[in-house]
Amino acid sequence: MRERGPRVWRRPDLIQELIQTKQELARELEVNLKQLRAVLQEGQRIARELEAVLKETQTPAAQPGGSPAGKGPGRDQGAAGRGQGKS
Repeated sequence: MRERGPRVWRRPDLIQELIQTKQELARELEVNLKQLRAVLQEGQRIARELEAVLKETQTPAAQPGGSPAGKGPGRDQGAAGRGQGKS
């Protein structure tokens, strides 16, 4: 049973391969981490945009009779009533 330990140490090529593999995996992990950070930042950006859109849809113009774009029957009727509508 004691042979296992010394046998490994007699194979420096195997140890060198393990070290190289470990370094390659560390580099791949770094690349994956950078990609993950980029995806996370993009997700956060999208979430902020969605929150902004949600806030816009919750403004008084978005209530029944109006529209978030400021167009629609509620807005046109008011403009026409002031003499500013298209004829």
